[in-house]
Amino acid sequence: MEAIWQAAISLTGIAGVGAFVLYALYKDWMKLPAVSTLSRQQRFSLFKLFLVLTFLFAAATLALSAYRSHLEKQAAQASATELRNLLDDRYKQGLRLIAEFKESSTPEGKTKLEAFEASYAAQIKATRAALAEGEMVRYHELSKQLLLTVESAEHLSLPQKTRFAAEACAQG
Repeated sequence: MEAIWQAAISLTGIAGVGAFVLYALYKDWMKLPAVSTLSRQQRFSLFKLFLVLTFLFAAATLALSAYRSHLEKQAAQASATELRNLLDDRYKQGLRLIAEFKESSTPEGKTKLEAFEASYAAQIKATRAALAEGEMVRYHELSKQLLLTVESAEHLSLPQKTRFAAEACAQG
């Protein structure tokens, strides 16, 4: 059946499909006993009325479909904005925590924390880019990778890792 519709659209365009739908809807209505008693002019007027009502129904359906699509798009954009704001807040919190950890760290620890900070910033940037491009699967994979990076950071103590993961890694 799908092949028939594809062939009909490719050969006749939307006008042919519309004509077929009209024929399918109205082929038997002329044979009804109530319609056969009407004059030709009355039948033609009735046909025009059915035609207009069919068009109005199709137009209303199309308008409602477009409106629904618009609402879904707005909801998706709002959701992406919320995730972007969350990611930005977590990034700022992460930088604050790294600065706090540096204060109580040895010179060697500070060097490792600076490398971790650069890695963290790069991962946040990649995660934000994935979110901006609407690539939600990649966004979640990068968020998971960010948590794994924190877990594998040898220069952070377990309490620091836990605190950093809880306060500075975007969850969403």
